[in-house]
Amino acid sequence: MTMQTLRENPFFDRPFVIALTSALVVLLGLYAVQSTGSYESLIIVAGLPLSLALMTTKPYPWFLGFVLLVYFRIPEALPFLLPFKLIFLFGLMCMGSLVWHTMIEESIALPPLSVEIRALLLLFLVVTLGIEFSHNRALSFDNWTNGYWKTIAICVGLACILNTKEQIRQTVWWLLSGGTLIALVAIYNRIRGIGLVEGTRVTIGRDLQSPLGDPNDLALVLLTPLSLALAMTFNAGSRAGRLFGLAATVVVAAAIIATQSRGGLLGILAVLFVVGQWHIRSIWLRIAVVVIGALALFYMMDIGNRASGGYAEVSAKGIDDSSKIRLIVWQAAINMAAENPFNGVGLNNFASNLYLYTPQWFHMAMVPHSAWFQVLGETGIPGILIFLTMVLTALRSAYVSMERLQGLPVDPCVRILSMGLLSSLVGYCVAATFLTAGFGWQVYLLVGLIAATARYVSNLSHSSAREYATQGPSRASFPPCQNLTQTAR
Repeated sequence: MTMQTLRENPFFDRPFVIALTSALVVLLGLYAVQSTGSYESLIIVAGLPLSLALMTTKPYPWFLGFVLLVYFRIPEALPFLLPFKLIFLFGLMCMGSLVWHTMIEESIALPPLSVEIRALLLLFLVVTLGIEFSHNRALSFDNWTNGYWKTIAICVGLACILNTKEQIRQTVWWLLSGGTLIALVAIYNRIRGIGLVEGTRVTIGRDLQSPLGDPNDLALVLLTPLSLALAMTFNAGSRAGRLFGLAATVVVAAAIIATQSRGGLLGILAVLFVVGQWHIRSIWLRIAVVVIGALALFYMMDIGNRASGGYAEVSAKGIDDSSKIRLIVWQAAINMAAENPFNGVGLNNFASNLYLYTPQWFHMAMVPHSAWFQVLGETGIPGILIFLTMVLTALRSAYVSMERLQGLPVDPCVRILSMGLLSSLVGYCVAATFLTAGFGWQVYLLVGLIAATARYVSNLSHSSAREYATQGPSRASFPPCQNLTQTAR
């Protein structure tokens, strides 16, 4: 039976499907509550029928909500949300909504895949096939099933379904709001002395073993909302929007400063340079801003007095232990790729195999402290080449989008998102050189959003060019962006 025949069946309509599915879910949920006696399960079950109804409307809010929950680890930052299993529910709704709208209603037509998304999927294929050749297949398979495939699925889904001005506005405001919330939690933890590393470096959810329990990872995650906040400060179409962007910039930057992450510091400088490129004409003035910013950030972060990597350690040993360890594990990554050139040691196998390849064993498993060397060591030469292709093509797409937007009367949020994504990806490339982030959310989320934004901007510019050619400059009205604030330079 084809989908068309199924849709023509009188019993196959939305109210009937929702009612039947809701009834089944409630019955199964009540059985689960009776078996577990969990009050939280009852709350979750009560909300499932409403969730199913929403699932049949629009998929994008589910995708965006899932990204906010997972990327910013909101349930771990606000532990009272943990019993509600929001990440699981939103993930389920993402997949269900996408299947409903693509295969049943056919209300979403999947667009042609861009070069960066093709590279992303090819990398996913290489990583997946590499599981069979991993040194420890169980470690690779657990990492793949628990997180990696979900990351790729959600980011590719975002790249395919983000295609309207309203969705771009939602993306900007929700990512910026989520990042500001996490920054406020980080500042609160710093003031109250909660979860500090080395007595001074702020973290979030460290007692819950959250990914944000590492100050370097927290700084890397906050680079994206910082980029969006800076872009909003300069490109918002209203004074209130610019003030909100400025306030968010101060809050998020303060949170990154509280991490005392040297990678975070370099990431901030990269973001400042990219944003300055579009608003400061003189390259020397941009360089001066970056240099002054570097000195100010180094002073505010008080990196010199850190327990590790501070003045005392460097003056006593010539090089701090953190830098020395990085150089050694990077050499180990090169050794892994040299011995396993086609597949590396396997996904999530770097730390467990370090002792076999390191020139100096520290009697403890360690991560590579670099996204590039992580990908090289765990996926080999094909993996790192595809990874570099993905990042470089995404950078090119983001830059081309910004060039195309110059002079177009577009919604300010389109310009904000384009600039924020470009500066955030550059910040990632700089900061991730010293941080383990090759298979986390950051780069794949940025690639997915850049691909979607580039497609939207390309369609907009082509539409504008066609209208200009047919109607002339006096009558071209740029239909998708009528009556919006002009924010071009």
